[in-house]
Amino acid sequence: MLLVLCAAAAGLDARSGAATALRARRPLWALSALRYEGQPAVIPPAVYLLVHDPHRRALRLALLPPGTRAPAPAGAKPPTLADAYAAALQGGAPPQEADLRMLADAAAAVRAAAGWPEASPDPLFSASLTLGPAARPASPGEARRRLAAAAADPLLWVKAPLRGARSRSTLSAWETASLLRALRALPPQGLSAARWPAPELERDFTSWLFEGTGKGDARGVTTLEVLNSGALPGVALKATKLLRLAGFDVVHFGNAPSDQAETAAVDRVGRPDAARAALAALGCRRAEVVTDLEAAPLTMASIAVGRDWEACAHLHGAGTGED
Repeated sequence: MLLVLCAAAAGLDARSGAATALRARRPLWALSALRYEGQPAVIPPAVYLLVHDPHRRALRLALLPPGTRAPAPAGAKPPTLADAYAAALQGGAPPQEADLRMLADAAAAVRAAAGWPEASPDPLFSASLTLGPAARPASPGEARRRLAAAAADPLLWVKAPLRGARSRSTLSAWETASLLRALRALPPQGLSAARWPAPELERDFTSWLFEGTGKGDARGVTTLEVLNSGALPGVALKATKLLRLAGFDVVHFGNAPSDQAETAAVDRVGRPDAARAALAALGCRRAEVVTDLEAAPLTMASIAVGRDWEACAHLHGAGTGED
């Protein structure tokens, strides 16, 4: 019986596109639609592109805006992802089926992006997932955090099948198991989150997605902006001093135009590792980094110190001066 089971498993593995690609160390990409429990059907889900880079043991996820346009025949106005979702709903499709139709347009949109690898295969899968009622699907940082928590969960193998009643996917059970193994094997720093860029930056962005390449300062230092986004006065100043002592070049610090609950960093050049190093220098262990490319950024990254600033171990005692 054991030999029969082993033979069956080997046969499934040989026919699995996911397992074959993982063994060959080929890049894989997929799409996922995320919504929260109780989300009104008229609100489209958050659409994420996922790219697995086996050579660098990395998984990069990028949020596509609902205004992303899929290719259209000559003379026709390209539909947005939100248009595709609304049309599916109006045609009588249930929300999760409308999600998958929206993902089909998303696949066409990303494949038409400048710099997209011509030899890239079709998406490995498209999946519609429903998260808990408190989830924020449109936050790339939270999506990355949830994925990292799942990868670190020793009971992931047990929990993943139980989520099937709240998901729709084009993956088989065996391929799902193969991808879960790959997810568990990723190092914590291998997971990165991003936002899909403006059209003129698509070539740089796809290079980062598939190859992990980004830009840096010619001097070999990390340039930063530090903003107070809800911390006490003086916290951004202390953060600036700590970062400069650690070798970072803080070219500007001050107050952000609005507050935010959590400390976070925005990577402007495709170097999330540099932004993570800056957050580590402040002791901000839970802070997220999101890559959001700019054409001519003033700094490589921006750090926003939020209302949770006391969670950053090296900022204790700050808040006694002025930013």
